[in-house]
Amino acid sequence: MIKGIWRSTHFLLAISVSIFLIIASVTGTYLGIEAFVDQSKQEAISGLDKISLKNTMHALQNNFEEVYKISVTEKNFVVVQGVTSKGFETVYVNPETGEKIDNVKPRSSLSNFMKNLHRSLFLKKSGRFLMGFISFLTVLLALTGFILLLKKIGGLTKIFGPFKESQFFRKLHVELGRWFLIPVFITAISGFYLTTERLYVFDYNKSIKHEYKAGERYIDLDDLFLNKVQNVIYPFSSSINDTFKIQLLNRTIIFQRGDNSILTEDIHSVPYLIKAWAYWIHTGESNMFIAFLLTITAISLLFFIFSGLFITSRTSWALLKFSKNNLNEAKVIILYGSETGNTYQFVKRLLKKLKKENNKVAFCSLNNYKIFPNAEKIIVMTSTYGDGEAPSNANRFELQFQKYKQLKSINYTVLGFGSKSYPKFCGFAEVINSLLSKEKGYSELYPFFKINNQDLNEYLYWEKRLIKRFNSS
Repeated sequence: MIKGIWRSTHFLLAISVSIFLIIASVTGTYLGIEAFVDQSKQEAISGLDKISLKNTMHALQNNFEEVYKISVTEKNFVVVQGVTSKGFETVYVNPETGEKIDNVKPRSSLSNFMKNLHRSLFLKKSGRFLMGFISFLTVLLALTGFILLLKKIGGLTKIFGPFKESQFFRKLHVELGRWFLIPVFITAISGFYLTTERLYVFDYNKSIKHEYKAGERYIDLDDLFLNKVQNVIYPFSSSINDTFKIQLLNRTIIFQRGDNSILTEDIHSVPYLIKAWAYWIHTGESNMFIAFLLTITAISLLFFIFSGLFITSRTSWALLKFSKNNLNEAKVIILYGSETGNTYQFVKRLLKKLKKENNKVAFCSLNNYKIFPNAEKIIVMTSTYGDGEAPSNANRFELQFQKYKQLKSINYTVLGFGSKSYPKFCGFAEVINSLLSKEKGYSELYPFFKINNQDLNEYLYWEKRLIKRFNSS
């Protein structure tokens, strides 16, 4: 019952967020590729952890008449605003030589479109709130999916072990879950945090501020490397008492030009540091591997959605046809349980065969079990979910069976579908067979039979002998 709740929760979450996740996945794929490509450009500087700020500031003196600001972006671009021989410019520079690489250009309209769609669906604050909520639901979706995955494969120790599944979309869904569930979870939770941050949920002003007298503490620019720097704002004058402002990853420092005396030091708050981590992990703008992983994760999320919807649609489409069966008039009832829709294909085959033999037959899911007024024979065809559990459309059968008692004596047979790679091969079918065998007024029409991996030859063997019993009864 508990596993049925997890499956139902996972399904409802998937349906609720599928459209928004498709949008987020497509735009995320584009932004991930963009981040990866940008880091391969000449403007992206490698080895920033070996280039000191003092070296860069000295190199800029030889190429700029005046410098206003140095910025080190998330994509490892070093951007300088200042005055050159051509006037005021904002340019990418080589931090070792101070030479201009190229002018800073605005983002393309397509890039802005994708970024705004990804962040807020062009709905501004309300859109950001919506995308934050979708991120939160995605976290829950990943958690429920992880729980179902563990139950499907038989525990955490088998997470990367061999797995057999003949149905392509089912296998794809499980395999993607094994490899990308953690990246999806991390991406979702970092996106959720960034959204809540933009809604001003956290207070970033609670930094720890220290003030010092001139000459009390000094900053060593030789020992400060660019990979730790975000911004350097230059003083407006050349006075030795005027100040630089340096924003680092974890603090902001103001120091005097003349002797590098630190006057104030603000240690950033924990929410600010978490925000920086979330941005780094969610965008991949400063790491090519992260950018590549995010791109692959976004693509895999699309396959998650479509494979999950395909699996669900096969079962759901079958359920829509139940209303066409005349269960009250039928003398033969086929009860079936399926998680992926594979069993339903065999149900249709048997239904067609029995009708050809002039039997009054109808079928429904095991969960729809009730009193069938004219039933004389009941055929159960069911798969087993995970480690001996009921499929989602059969998890209430045992309760229904105890509630409804048939009006006539019943001849029954049970056919189980499963995989021998699981310890409890056809475990749920065994439970049903045991239940029916103990019921008063029920007698076995044909012995309990198991089929491994939907083997057609095994099914045909069973079907041929079942029809023979029908004709002799």
